[in-house]
Amino acid sequence: MGTTYTYLVRDLRTGTILDELPLSGCSSDKKLNDSGSLRGRLHVDDPEIRIREPRVLTEPGRTAIYVDRDGDLLWGGIVWTSRYTSSDGVLEIGATDFLSYFDHSAGARSGRPDQNRDVHEHRPGRHRAGADLAGTVACGW
Repeated sequence: MGTTYTYLVRDLRTGTILDELPLSGCSSDKKLNDSGSLRGRLHVDDPEIRIREPRVLTEPGRTAIYVDRDGDLLWGGIVWTSRYTSSDGVLEIGATDFLSYFDHSAGARSGRPDQNRDVHEHRPGRHRAGADLAGTVACGW
């Protein structure tokens, strides 16, 4: 019995799961005390993919992507980059975990870290599930 990876896309504003994407060449990592990342490729020259409007599903700053392995959530983050290469019909997606939101928020852009000071307070018990995700996780090919 093989390992099955599923890549779910969620709208950040509504919380709605939009679709499941067949990403290839995907890799993600989770770093302690830093934002982890995900990179993946979506072959949009496939008519079954093109009809699902992949540019809308992977809109930077608007969507999140989750990596599920055999029913266990391994990783989740915000899509920040999306680049299409017409020569090979591939949409390259880049995401960074949810802590990266603060790197892109108004306070971070304005150079006023005091606007985000309450966000980083320690709350015991939160994010404990992610503690054993340290290191690199290969996400199905």
